[in-house]
Amino acid sequence: MQKIYQKTAAIAFSAVVGIGTITAPTQAATLTWGLSFFDTAGNPVGTGEFSYDDEALTFVQTLPISAPVGFEVRNALTNFSATVLGKSWSLGDRPGVTWWQPTDSKNLGQQVISRYGIFIADTWFFGDVGSGIRQFSLQGNQQNSAGWGGSWVQSVVGLTPSFGSGSWSASPSSAAVPEPSTVLGLTLVGVGVWFRKKTKKP
Repeated sequence: MQKIYQKTAAIAFSAVVGIGTITAPTQAATLTWGLSFFDTAGNPVGTGEFSYDDEALTFVQTLPISAPVGFEVRNALTNFSATVLGKSWSLGDRPGVTWWQPTDSKNLGQQVISRYGIFIADTWFFGDVGSGIRQFSLQGNQQNSAGWGGSWVQSVVGLTPSFGSGSWSASPSSAAVPEPSTVLGLTLVGVGVWFRKKTKKP
């Protein structure tokens, strides 16, 4: 009878160890970076932020045809907001996909969609690409002590015009930490070890 209990305990222990090695699904690794904007004299003129999901793959179409033609990017932006010289900008100001590649030589990328077609640019552009009434662009590929950066240009015509240029920098501000191995699995492993020891006692 004792051997039956021991075999049962061994089977239960093996099953518990199997459960314990299963890790919980990781959370979406949403990374957020803060933006700082400066004029040509180095004075601060605006702030902003952007975020992306480091685990998600986003397809970027490169030709305006029905068949999927293009490539996938991992760091497509999920949010962008900036206010420079009193003017606000967001992802809604630019149709297409915008992505961030901090480990690549071309650290900015964007799928630009206009009446002229689709093309890939190494800038982030927001506003009206056609008439030029409201435009804001960021050129990247510069590394500095604050993280990553580059240059920006803003052009807004109308009743309250706004023109300016300068530099920008980006630095990480937050990241969602993936979940570790499930606590329940580790607890079950402990129970299995205890149960196995108990069945071995005379």
